[in-house]
Amino acid sequence: LTSIYLTGTHAPFSRSTCRGSPKTKMSLTGTWRPLKTDAEGMKKFYELLDAPPAIVEGVAGFLQKIYYTTEDNGDSLTTTIHNLPDGDKVKTVKIGEEFEDQGRLGKVKAKLTREGNKIVSNETYANGKTSSTTRELNGDELTVTMTTGSHTVVNVYKKD
Repeated sequence: LTSIYLTGTHAPFSRSTCRGSPKTKMSLTGTWRPLKTDAEGMKKFYELLDAPPAIVEGVAGFLQKIYYTTEDNGDSLTTTIHNLPDGDKVKTVKIGEEFEDQGRLGKVKAKLTREGNKIVSNETYANGKTSSTTRELNGDELTVTMTTGSHTVVNVYKKD
């Protein structure tokens, strides 16, 4: 899900892009596996959020092991994050409603919004740091762009 656990992992569960009419919403339903990941960019991202050293150092191996299964119901997203050290995690989030979760970086508040052909989440961590995650679907690829401060990192996932 976006970031909550997603915030801790920045899952690709919710950002869609349309082709064709702007009123057409493409579904993120499916299983998404890493295609192109930026381990160094992710390390810096977590450093800027003041993540514990173990998370910062472990992010490179983590990125290639986990994958996501998402069900996009239009008004809500349900994402399962697979291959986490403590087992799979399932989270359902309603679009447009703020929610709180416990992720790898502690408690996080986030809100997902559909903005045209994208789903954007804005996250606020317990330490006051903030980030945003934008997910965009292009065919069978999902581009996840995460920003904190002036640092941006991009990871791409491919649909099974």
